[in-house]
Amino acid sequence: MPLAALAVSFGAFASALIGAWLALRAVRYVGVIIAAGAGIRIGAAFFDLIPEAVDHLGSIDAAMIALATGFLAFYAVDKVTSLHVGHETASELDHDAASHQYIGIVGATGMGIHSFLDGVALAAALAVGGGLGVVIATVVVVHRFSDGIGVVSFLLASRAPPDTTWRWVYLVA
Repeated sequence: MPLAALAVSFGAFASALIGAWLALRAVRYVGVIIAAGAGIRIGAAFFDLIPEAVDHLGSIDAAMIALATGFLAFYAVDKVTSLHVGHETASELDHDAASHQYIGIVGATGMGIHSFLDGVALAAALAVGGGLGVVIATVVVVHRFSDGIGVVSFLLASRAPPDTTWRWVYLVA
């Protein structure tokens, strides 16, 4: 059991590092990489999570209301805080402004918290064992790849220096 936990932890760490390395090597194409990852997540939501929500809530109407509420809440927080810095908002922001420099750090901090919660889920799944442990371990290891890309994209958008970016990548990984 401890050997399996170490192996899966190392796999998750390596996956995040590989994602970050790819994002730093393919800075020109990082938008395409992020879009592909977003498409995969949206696909998972529509083809796996929403049908499961319908089963738990008892109706598709309740699931769609929960989905719309969650989306609108996330959208409102995003617009109020300006934490999301993408190409569509680049004209609204001065990338050299001091206030913009910290957005990458805030995003990377959020990814660090997210990584901690991934670790909690992984530890719980490995403690339960069996098929659930294997499934959660696989999902976390694969998911960490996109987390590495996400941390780099936050920090690249805020023009963080490469050494700062790598420190955050190691912390999040």
